[in-house]
Amino acid sequence: MKPVTLSSGRRPLLGLALVVAAGTFIGLRISGAFPSVLLSSAWLLAILSLVFARRSLSIVPLLCGMWLAACVNASLRENDCSPRRVSAQVLRPREHVELVGEVVDEPVVFSRADASSEVQHFTLRIVALRRADEWRRASGIAAAVWTVPRGSAAVEYGQRWKWRGVLSRDTVRRAGYRALPAQRFNVDGGDEQQLAGGGGNPLIRLCLEARKRSARQLEAGVEDYPHSHGMVKAMLLGIRSEIPEAQRDVFAETGTLHILAVSGVHVGILTLLCVAVLRLLGVPSRKFALYLGPLLLLYAVLTGLRASAVRAAVMAVALLAAPAWGRRPDLPSAVALAATLILAAAPGQILDAGFIFSFAAVIGLLILQPRLMKRLSATGEADEDWSVQRPGRAQRLARWVSLAVWGTVSTSIAVWVVTTPLTARWFHLCSPIALVGNLLVIPLASVIIFSGVLSTVFGWIHPVVSEVFNHGARVFVDLLMLWVEGLAAIPYGHFTVGDIPDAWFAAWYALLFLALTARAYLRSLVPWFAAACVTLAALVWWSGRDAAFLTVLEESDGAAVLVRGPAGRHVLVNAGPAYRGRDMVRALQCRGINRLDALVVAHADASHAGAAADILRAVPVRELWCTPWLKQSPVCMTVLAVAGERNIRVRRLVAGASGALGDVEWEVLHPADDRPVRRSGEGALVMRFARQGASALLMNGADATVEQSILRRAIEPAAEVLLSGGRRMSGACSPEWLDAVRPRVALIGTGGDWRWVEPDREAVRRLRERGVDVRGVNEAEGALEIHFERRPSQPGGPWCRIL
Repeated sequence: MKPVTLSSGRRPLLGLALVVAAGTFIGLRISGAFPSVLLSSAWLLAILSLVFARRSLSIVPLLCGMWLAACVNASLRENDCSPRRVSAQVLRPREHVELVGEVVDEPVVFSRADASSEVQHFTLRIVALRRADEWRRASGIAAAVWTVPRGSAAVEYGQRWKWRGVLSRDTVRRAGYRALPAQRFNVDGGDEQQLAGGGGNPLIRLCLEARKRSARQLEAGVEDYPHSHGMVKAMLLGIRSEIPEAQRDVFAETGTLHILAVSGVHVGILTLLCVAVLRLLGVPSRKFALYLGPLLLLYAVLTGLRASAVRAAVMAVALLAAPAWGRRPDLPSAVALAATLILAAAPGQILDAGFIFSFAAVIGLLILQPRLMKRLSATGEADEDWSVQRPGRAQRLARWVSLAVWGTVSTSIAVWVVTTPLTARWFHLCSPIALVGNLLVIPLASVIIFSGVLSTVFGWIHPVVSEVFNHGARVFVDLLMLWVEGLAAIPYGHFTVGDIPDAWFAAWYALLFLALTARAYLRSLVPWFAAACVTLAALVWWSGRDAAFLTVLEESDGAAVLVRGPAGRHVLVNAGPAYRGRDMVRALQCRGINRLDALVVAHADASHAGAAADILRAVPVRELWCTPWLKQSPVCMTVLAVAGERNIRVRRLVAGASGALGDVEWEVLHPADDRPVRRSGEGALVMRFARQGASALLMNGADATVEQSILRRAIEPAAEVLLSGGRRMSGACSPEWLDAVRPRVALIGTGGDWRWVEPDREAVRRLRERGVDVRGVNEAEGALEIHFERRPSQPGGPWCRIL
């Protein structure tokens, strides 16, 4: 047997990975200047090769060459300049087209609420496109959505279809630090045609078939417990579509969502099982990689080639192959190799949140976990005494339990410390409860994955054996959910945060770097640095605590207005349509709002109150303010029921009601009383918010009849900013009304209609004739924010700015 040599401590793969990462990042940013950069880099490489030839710095030209190769690879792969690309042929944001495309992944099927149809989501590789009467070859990837009758056969990988539908550009989806434009295709039903089948990669098709069969085996015997087999499928096969959205939110809030992504834990358990089998068969360790390498890579393909799965598979193969090359297994080198291969195959992954999270967590484990383990446990001092006298069985068991506990604790702390800034920056969530949650979540998840692997393996022999392991996994899934739901209910165990400044993001990692490197000055340096960070955070919070503003949220199609008073008090006026419920909850979380002082249902129709129930379930709300006729709306009956379940106080407002959010005063101008109305627009709440001379009047979908009613009651509705409606503007903004309000800025579209219905031209004309600055809420302009200054710097200055 070839002797295994110890590592010399040199890790060239680390330097190579850094160079490749730098070249990849630059290559994604220089698409416009790529030829000049390529030429200058080639000249630089040639000069360096002549200067450093036969010298100790001869590695420099090699690193420059690797940097140039990574740069070229990233630019060519991610910046398609071909005239065939879809974005070059379809110039408008939304266009009805006919196309031919090939399915390149397994579809995800969701049932509709009406139970008569279902929606298929899949990725489509476009090969041909017809906009008018001429077919043209095309290239591009689109996320397709196809609504079909319930029970219809789903599309399969490798099939080629011809569809009609709406192709749109989506610039909202984000990947890492930049927005990546993506195509979305909504299929029109009834005119589709399958052209061919059996295409694609045969290996991927084989893995997808194995995935389907494994999913059926994991359901054996537990068909009536979808929460159980859905969880096991997510952990073992990467199928997350069967997990309810509310269940995923619980894992996200407790900082344990990582167990639903196939990563190192999943690959590690599979590797341990395979190693145990190979040892029983007498296979030497230096040949483990020969057998496990293809198996682990196939498993990464089977689970969808996620960055975490590929990283774990490559690391496992590298560690297992080290003895065969006479090397000592080295985790940092394995991580560097995995990063290099992933970036070479998919350069865009360097800007993907999953890629960054996966490698950040592993780097945190490699650097922090050993040091934390050394400080938390006292096993190092005990080893010297135990070497003299062998401990008994009880002592060995206690030592094993101690190592397991402290290892789990140190792992949880290391991952949390490294990934918390990333979670706060991208998902606007901070979960201190994760430090406690992972202590039990990781062991339970390991047992569930272990049971799922055994169910899948032995299910190929006999399905009865699968049922035994599936029922065992169901018990542990119930324990896991009980633990996670209990953690989510702990007050302040998790909270949302707003946008994290770059300075704080850098300060966190600078403090971490100092804690790891300044060993001699650790006790004196770190406390002062931490005190400075806390002091600066307090100053930033104190400087912004008096800010007051109104924000028209684009996530609600312009129907909802968020009012922010001093000291972080928030009132949400309207909620937007029901299909925007999830977007509204995320919009509040992204702004760091953990509770609302009040949710105002100012208009009892679907476009204004449809998402109110989702907000009440997801965000703690102190009071629900509404019109007196909320019970007349079937949509709002659900809102009242949810408010009753959560013991939320309900206040029905009429004209004369008033209050304050700090020094921001509010009052209701309409309706005059609680008498029944014929149309919902007649019963809308008209509210005015003011702060020291600056005011905004929210019409909340009220129609022209409401304007005349306010004028007849001799109410003074003056305001600098007027938030009016969209299609309900017909006859609104009369000369008498504008004489009474005297607005300087008018926001049009606060009724969910601006995107789809053009507002009344006569009303807009009357506004502009009086010199009013008319703004609209749409995707191009984004959210609109109205700031209330404590002391207006100039009386005629602007009060509205676009974010």
